Amino acid sequence: MLNFRYCSVFVLFLVSFYCVRCTTDEKQDQSHVALITYLKKPGNLTQPAYKDSFQTNVNRLLQKGEIDKTVQVLEAHGNALDLAFLADSGYAQTTEDFLKKHQGELSDNQIISLSYYLGSQYDFLGDIDKSDDYLLKTQIPGESKEALELRAFGRVLLSEHYKLSGKYYEAMTPLLKNISYFEGVKDTINLASTYNNLSLVYKNLKVYDESEKYLKKSLELSKQLNDTLNIWIAYVNLSRPNSLAVEPKKCLKYAKLAKSIFEHWSEKTNYYSANTYSTYANALLVNRKMDSVSYYIAQAEKYVEGENRMRFDLLQMQAETDLLQGKPARNSTTLEKEYIAAKQRNDIPVLEMLATVLSDNAKRNNDYPTAYNYLAEKYRIRDSSWMNDTKLHLIFLDKKFQFEKKEKLIAQQQLKIARTNSFIYGMISLVIVLLSLWIILTIRKRRKRAEREAHLQEQFTFQLLQSTEEERSRIANELHDSVNHELLTIKNDLVNGKPVDITHVSSVIDEVRSISRNLHPAVLETIGLEASIEQMCERLTENGLFATAEIHYEKPETKPVELQLYRIIQEALNNTLKHGNANAAKVSLVQSESGIFIEIKDNGTGFDVNEQLNNPKSFGLHSLFQRAKSISCLLSISSSDQGTSVQLVKNI
Repeated sequence: MLNFRYCSVFVLFLVSFYCVRCTTDEKQDQSHVALITYLKKPGNLTQPAYKDSFQTNVNRLLQKGEIDKTVQVLEAHGNALDLAFLADSGYAQTTEDFLKKHQGELSDNQIISLSYYLGSQYDFLGDIDKSDDYLLKTQIPGESKEALELRAFGRVLLSEHYKLSGKYYEAMTPLLKNISYFEGVKDTINLASTYNNLSLVYKNLKVYDESEKYLKKSLELSKQLNDTLNIWIAYVNLSRPNSLAVEPKKCLKYAKLAKSIFEHWSEKTNYYSANTYSTYANALLVNRKMDSVSYYIAQAEKYVEGENRMRFDLLQMQAETDLLQGKPARNSTTLEKEYIAAKQRNDIPVLEMLATVLSDNAKRNNDYPTAYNYLAEKYRIRDSSWMNDTKLHLIFLDKKFQFEKKEKLIAQQQLKIARTNSFIYGMISLVIVLLSLWIILTIRKRRKRAEREAHLQEQFTFQLLQSTEEERSRIANELHDSVNHELLTIKNDLVNGKPVDITHVSSVIDEVRSISRNLHPAVLETIGLEASIEQMCERLTENGLFATAEIHYEKPETKPVELQLYRIIQEALNNTLKHGNANAAKVSLVQSESGIFIEIKDNGTGFDVNEQLNNPKSFGLHSLFQRAKSISCLLSISSSDQGTSVQLVKNI
């Protein structure tokens, strides 16, 4: 009995100890969660206790050997810094030391996370090489949602670094991967941001059409989401167009829109403040509103943190402002130092920017050799192939100069030879000029003849098709006025009691009307091309081919042209219905300032286009090309086992 009592007391002690231990652990977990929540908030970064809390807890957790919780603390602080666009060299050193010491104990997802935050911090701190080392580690396998997301953000920074070093094709690859990723996870906000970044890459590659396309996609998507941040980014980029299409009023318009959005933000970070004022200053500079430029440059300088790209941009704008006002660039000494530093780290955009300003400043001071050196450096950076040509030209000029010096010394001795050579060269040049003129005139003559023949052929084809349409119209009228009238008479007799199938007669009438519509689309003249195409798609859908239309058509063409466009679409859809083995088709008609683009696309089994075109029985396909030719359009057909696409382009 005594032993039992002792055992009972011991058991009660163990239970009590366990309960106390559980309560303590639960309190510790709640405290840790509260700590992580506190460290994650960017707004807490400025609090005096923040850094002490972070470092104290990292040291405490490491002493206790709690690696996973230490990672969570490091991630929380890194996340806050990332959202606030702030650099913290102390955090970077602590995280780097931890990662080097404990990497073997971490999961792939944890390595990706810490590597991203280190890459981001070294990017803010300006150590691009070190940043890239860690960002490349984010591309290791890792399947958690957070790891995949940070891997994508790592690709964003890698792309930015490629752009900074002028490797624009390399910068394109990470962004294209991110488009695929963000589309897959339906992250439309970051998708819009990626479109923006890809637009800048294409802009630097001078592929301006693609650049504008992705910028507009970003703006459209951002407006749908009411995503003010990405709308702001798009407006900022639109206010800084490519150098070949600068429209001052347009620049100022978008800069004002970006500034208006920024002014309504409740929490304004230094990054967005500096960008907004810098963008507005640039737009004012482009519009030569010189009185306000320096003010907004000064406003932007208040918010620029560290030695980032914007600081160079502001220096360049201020120098350009000074030069336009007839003053020496006030920052020329600083610009020269920054130029040397940029050259050492091979920072291509900054080098080109600074070389332009320093060249203009040197010219203003009549220091033409220095101006020339900076200008030569600028063009070497911008286009290496152009610079190679320039070097060859300089060598040629040098040789010519040396030759002329020698010619002066021996002018008397070489005068006769020089005159003889000049005469020979003159005769050769004359022969070459005359021969070139003859060739040019011959080519021009042949081209005009070919154009005239082509025009005559187009006129002939057009007249032929017009005659066909007139004949169809006549037949349609006859069918409608005679056959239909007789059938209606039969129907009336039936109503009066004669034993004939009225339903059958009605179907005959409907069929005759359908034939009439196909022979000549009279509805085209009454309701217009757009409604006629939509009505055609509705009829095809009733016949088993799901047909849709997407039409942007505001300025109607002439009736003969619209008729041929209608016939081309009709023939293509009929081919799809009869031969395409398709269950769906789409008609796209887009009218722009440059012309009209039409595409008829289906999901059928496809066919060999060349084989069918070589088949004389393929009248339907040949008629498509003849109709297109008659109205000066270019028509192309592509087909595969995924379906068939007929494309028509009519340029203005």
